[in-house]
Amino acid sequence: MTEADSPKFCAKLEWALRLHKAGVFDEAADTYQEILRRSPLHPEAAFLLGSIELEQGDTAPACLHLAIAAGGLNSGEEAQAGFARAYEKLDETERETTLANFSALLTTERATERSAPVIRILRLLGETHAALSLIESTLQTAPNYGDLQRLRGQLLLDFGQEREALSAFEEALEFLPEDCELLTVHSATLARSGRAEEALGFAKRAAENAIGLDDADARRSALVQLLSCFIDLQRLPDACVALHAYCKDAPQLPETWLVLARCLHFSGHQKEAETIAGEGVSRFPNNLELEWLYCVYALAPIYRSADELEKSRELYAARLARLAERVAGADEHTRSRARLISQDLTPYLLPYQCGDDDRQLQETYGGMLVELSEHKSTAKPVTPRSDGLITIAFVSGFVWRHTNWRMKRGWLKYLNQDRFHVTCLHLGERCDDMTLEIEGYCNAFYHLPSNYDRAIRTLRDIRPEVIFYPEIGMSGPAQRLAAERLAPVQCCAIGHPVTTGLSTIDFFITGELIEPENAEANYTETLIKLPGISFPYLPVTLPSEALPRSHFDLPNDAALFLCLQTPQKYLPTDDKLYSQIATRVPKAVFVFLGGGSSIFDMSILRDRLTNTFRQAKLDPELHLRFLPHLNPVEYQALNALGDVYLDTPGWSGGNTTLEAIYQGLPIVTMRGRKMRACVSAGMLEFIGITHTIAADDDEFVDIAVRLALDKSWNESVRNRLRAGRSRLETDMSSIRAMENFFEKAVKDTIT
Repeated sequence: MTEADSPKFCAKLEWALRLHKAGVFDEAADTYQEILRRSPLHPEAAFLLGSIELEQGDTAPACLHLAIAAGGLNSGEEAQAGFARAYEKLDETERETTLANFSALLTTERATERSAPVIRILRLLGETHAALSLIESTLQTAPNYGDLQRLRGQLLLDFGQEREALSAFEEALEFLPEDCELLTVHSATLARSGRAEEALGFAKRAAENAIGLDDADARRSALVQLLSCFIDLQRLPDACVALHAYCKDAPQLPETWLVLARCLHFSGHQKEAETIAGEGVSRFPNNLELEWLYCVYALAPIYRSADELEKSRELYAARLARLAERVAGADEHTRSRARLISQDLTPYLLPYQCGDDDRQLQETYGGMLVELSEHKSTAKPVTPRSDGLITIAFVSGFVWRHTNWRMKRGWLKYLNQDRFHVTCLHLGERCDDMTLEIEGYCNAFYHLPSNYDRAIRTLRDIRPEVIFYPEIGMSGPAQRLAAERLAPVQCCAIGHPVTTGLSTIDFFITGELIEPENAEANYTETLIKLPGISFPYLPVTLPSEALPRSHFDLPNDAALFLCLQTPQKYLPTDDKLYSQIATRVPKAVFVFLGGGSSIFDMSILRDRLTNTFRQAKLDPELHLRFLPHLNPVEYQALNALGDVYLDTPGWSGGNTTLEAIYQGLPIVTMRGRKMRACVSAGMLEFIGITHTIAADDDEFVDIAVRLALDKSWNESVRNRLRAGRSRLETDMSSIRAMENFFEKAVKDTIT
């Protein structure tokens, strides 16, 4: 029996509690102090004393006593929350003193158990340096504790110090060789460091250990990491086998169902993924993630028929309504879980269906996210910088050689830095030469891969007047951030060409030439139409490699129609266009590309087009070619070989159109009822070419046929493309208009 457990101590604590309940706080506090003088780490006395001190505004001692309680009580959630509140009220010197005093109280016995909760809270508060310092001092007392080394590794990861983090994890594994959380985070760090095979070995160990745990979050993390390793190694068939086995062996665990569903989705087995998610919902009706998966998996990457597409849309609408209703009435634990799920899943595929009622569906989804948000109140006006510049934060998950930033990085390059302080938050994992290029255009750049909490803290530190999301709906972390109110002015742009449905996004930035009439009705945001196409274009410089058609196994005498959009843009209702062209151009060959992702089951598109050609009494083997996803140099070379570029009617090209223009490749497009179907037409109109913009399907076919058969006209169009394309680079009217808009929008928030 310890002194703290003796009858004398118990009697003192009981007496103090009576005083406390009676409201005699000073005498109660004195008694708690007496207990703590004899037993400095007494958790109950520390918690109760700290609560009194925090209520009375005596914050520094309250913070120390609540830290003692946070690691000593069996259920220390209230003490941990109190410690966090007290710590945030202290100045820097008080924080250092409090943590030093806390560290001095720790003894070898239970040092890890006592300090770990406090370290985790400091990490959540963004006090990474303080947390790391407390770990280092605790390790001097208890050097052989794996838990502390694991925490140390996680904190080093927060600093981006992967090599040092791996060393810490390796030390921790000496003491905790089968710890599931440790194995999982070590695997993830190895994978991020490019050591995928090693990562897979640790992920397998983590998954095997996780199945026997009671901790659902640990089970899910381990299985998701296992899937991630297989994806990195491009071994999705092996992943399906492994995760099917886990689901068969442990069907009582919802995590085995939801990770198997994800695996099937990533493998291109969309129907099976939806079925598994649905069965999971039936088995575990209270599992929110399975219900969320079942909702978004109603949307398929490629459809077999127009009827299937319409049914998919109806299912999504019904499931979304149920999901939003459930989230609206959820308790705080479920809401917290929903926030994490929203950071991981998006209805990315919805606009690719090219439906007419996306706004209503997006409002439902966006309303759900905003209702979940923790920072939904209107941001206060920001105190102006001393230099008078307006701070703009660009936030994106795709700050690399992604189609979005290949097109639009001119926004950052050309914004007047005598008027604006330009910052950029990159939330994605991937970095490349374009990441470095974009960083060079910024006054400040932050790489925060999938780290929502650090992004929140960074934006709070930056305190931008404007947050600009080039795309919302493709990146889960960016979409979750966009559902928060973190700046007085919040905008998005055309990177994902559909309204966000988020009441926290004030403006949608678009271009005059890429919007149809009455476009405002398509958006929940206020529409800002900049001149032209909304951005100046920066072509990507690539080595020019002239490749023959034989390199792609294409006939030299064919009229080559390039159909190079991503597979999900090809809708069943448009299949007839290709067979109609082929009927009039006997040597027509249509070239389609794989989407570069395993989620696309290209056999669906291939079978659809094959059947369409056969119904038109045409030989599909003569007219259809399906190439794998190409590297940038090969893609550029293929554009140079084409005779005609065929745009997708429902969702036109963006970067693909620009690259065709720069190769002088004639483009056939048409304007639709939504912005996503008008971008190519706007680009052509911007450089003065309108005669290849069709009014309807029939004219689309007529223009394509003429470009294939009339060589003189084809060459004339090519010459006009080459002559006009420089305007895409040199016209700065959109940038000047954007600058003026930003200044007015910020001024309006002040007045």
